Amino acid sequence: PKDGKLDYEREIKGSIDFINNYVMPEGKSSNFILWSGSCEPPEEALKIAYNNKLINMNGGDSRFDKSFPSYSHLLPLYRSVGNYIQYYSSNSNEIPYTANWTGPFSGYENVLETYKNTESPIRIKPINTYYHFYSGEKKSAINALKKIYDWVVAQDIFPIFGSLYPRILAGFIDVKMERVGERAYIFKNAGELKTFRVDNDQWHIDYYKSENIIGHRLYQGSLYIHIGNKDYGKIVLTKEEPQHPYLVSSSYSLDLFTISEKDIKIRGKSNFQKDMILHTGKKRIAPKHGVEITYQDALAHLRFNDEAIDLKLEIINASY
Repeated sequence: PKDGKLDYEREIKGSIDFINNYVMPEGKSSNFILWSGSCEPPEEALKIAYNNKLINMNGGDSRFDKSFPSYSHLLPLYRSVGNYIQYYSSNSNEIPYTANWTGPFSGYENVLETYKNTESPIRIKPINTYYHFYSGEKKSAINALKKIYDWVVAQDIFPIFGSLYPRILAGFIDVKMERVGERAYIFKNAGELKTFRVDNDQWHIDYYKSENIIGHRLYQGSLYIHIGNKDYGKIVLTKEEPQHPYLVSSSYSLDLFTISEKDIKIRGKSNFQKDMILHTGKKRIAPKHGVEITYQDALAHLRFNDEAIDLKLEIINASY
């Protein structure tokens, strides 16, 4: 602008209003602002986003590859700007990999190194495939994207909408935990945060004493704890392997998951695959239309026909 000043209200709220009034289909609206350019919004810009109840994300070009071979090149989950939070995306886009789109145009395929290094030996970042429309200009860039997507969909992943990620981070920031006994903890204000991790795979969950815990998974030497649909609960750890049925993993985002002595009630929706793994021990689940069930030792592998499910599964000989 000639006066050298930006009108943050127009840039932020004005853009959202234009999209919602002229672009979005009827019945839908946008509340998500993705910072552009240097991705370093000042407090004034973040204040406008917060005042208009907009979710915000972008910035934090994390890399961990041959050119940047260290955890020190990974940015944090977010940055504080005055009284507000800017939520960073988890990985860099194609611009740094292509020297500001001057080449090599296939350079973005090197993001796979960051994906792998931030997953193993311990998970530290999620996968974030982030690129601009002009990647379609060059065949080598398109081939790089195909290579990335082929690798990503072959992984054991749980895809989410970008707008959910900042809400998960908000839960991480707001959650409060308190130790209430030996190996016992209560938590509250978890929001959309649905997983806790204990970096010791010698522990399990005591499901009889815990509250709002629907399952767990042992992975890479850590205990991943699955939280139910409340934002508070209680975690009680034990070294005894549980006989109580529980959720190991799910491609479904679950609105409801409860287990009683007689049945399991599940309601949710999947954006990717349509499967779920339950630990059932020596018990079995009665056959159900629309659900294919196979067993491997103590695990029941369920595959569903529908992207949205709302059903009750009967537990056979449920005695625990």
